[in-house]
Amino acid sequence: MLLVLSASITHWGIGIQVEEKPHLVRVPRVESDSTESAINETSSQERPETAGKGTVSHGEIKDKKGIPVKIMALILAAIVIGAGGTYLWAEYVRHWSAADIEEQIISDPTEATPGFRHNLAGRTVTVEGKVDTIETHETTLGDLSLIYTTSSEYIALVVWGDVPYEVGKKIEMRVQFEWAICNNETHVYSPQIAFPWQVLPAISMVLDAVSAVRGLVLVPEDIDSDTVRLEVFDQYPALSLSDLNCSLRVGTSSYTIEYIQSLGFWNFGREIDSISNLSQGVSVNDLVDFVDLDHDGWITAGDYFELSGIERPEEDSGMRTYMLCLGLTNITDPEDEGDTFVGSSHMVITNRGLLRYTGGEQYVPYARGSASVNGNEVTVTCDRLMKQVSWDDIEIQLTDATNYVSWYPSADGLDGESSATQSLGSAMLGVAEATCTVTDLAGNGYLDEGDYFVITAPSGFTISPYLYYSALLLYEPMHVRMFAAEFSP
Repeated sequence: MLLVLSASITHWGIGIQVEEKPHLVRVPRVESDSTESAINETSSQERPETAGKGTVSHGEIKDKKGIPVKIMALILAAIVIGAGGTYLWAEYVRHWSAADIEEQIISDPTEATPGFRHNLAGRTVTVEGKVDTIETHETTLGDLSLIYTTSSEYIALVVWGDVPYEVGKKIEMRVQFEWAICNNETHVYSPQIAFPWQVLPAISMVLDAVSAVRGLVLVPEDIDSDTVRLEVFDQYPALSLSDLNCSLRVGTSSYTIEYIQSLGFWNFGREIDSISNLSQGVSVNDLVDFVDLDHDGWITAGDYFELSGIERPEEDSGMRTYMLCLGLTNITDPEDEGDTFVGSSHMVITNRGLLRYTGGEQYVPYARGSASVNGNEVTVTCDRLMKQVSWDDIEIQLTDATNYVSWYPSADGLDGESSATQSLGSAMLGVAEATCTVTDLAGNGYLDEGDYFVITAPSGFTISPYLYYSALLLYEPMHVRMFAAEFSP
């Protein structure tokens, strides 16, 4: 009995060592001193290295334990924390490149108007890279610079005002993402990234050029927070107000769909107001007013439209677009629908106001001119000019509706300390010979208001008493008409 008790104590001792937990052993109280002594003697005897099947020494148990549980837990915790830290660094701390930004664009063939990944909304990241090109535009809201880095030709960073960066140098910029509205669409955009809204002001310039070819130039400007005025800068040929109607339309899309719809003019967005006859000057919904400034019954330079209730987006990267279209009311044949279009103005509205290019490589400096005939010569004067332009970018054209001839002034030949004159030689307009001479009043090599050119026909202009001629000034970089002056001998 004593041996069994001793063995039981020894077994529990091993159990305690393996489980690393304290075990309470209840030993019956023994009254006999000799029995207690025997128990102590037996318990204190040296244990054999092996005590038969199923018995393992303490040394062998330590070897089989391997890595302690606490150390293993610390290792696993370090791995988890390291992985999480790496993710946090990659997502929230590391600097992005423009190529990384490009990868965040939603690329879905069913999405014709993409934005950025939705989980970027509310995020701010730092974008860095090496500046490749800087494209600066003068706008109605100040100088706008689009900065392209070497990592992406598609994504441009936006800087308003002075540019603190140089080509070939490093750029580092904080970029914020937000939910924003562009017409009827909601996407994640960024005010610091020119995507996709950078195409919208360019659309306005393209449509201006189309309208100018048709003969109408409208110049919009902000009047107040909800009113835009569109001045008739030029109209050629003159049109009676009773022959004209207008439609105010609001955009419903963004990006490429906006461009496609805008080229359809009457198919652009949806109509929110109209005037069926400009001689009445009253719109259906009181959003459009037309003012015939000189009360002559014709649409001429100086007349204007005022658009009320122009809604602005709340977000910094939001956009709304509007389009005013003018058409002829005296064409009712559906097959002639394309001939009803007279001109238009496409407007991009931000939360700061009207965004429109007023300078840059793609900007056309429209002008207004007049012609006066004196015998066999006509003098064409630039009466008004949106922006000074080099004579190197000017083409002078004379047409009789069947034939035309062109001359090309040179800025070098018109650059002096005072008034400068340059002869451009003669050319044949059909069977008639014509010569052209340009006068730069300031002698600065630039076309300014008041400068003029004289076209002389030695044999006279008259071919028919009903024949009209047109003298045009073209902006050569884009081959767009700046103004036209009509005259008859």
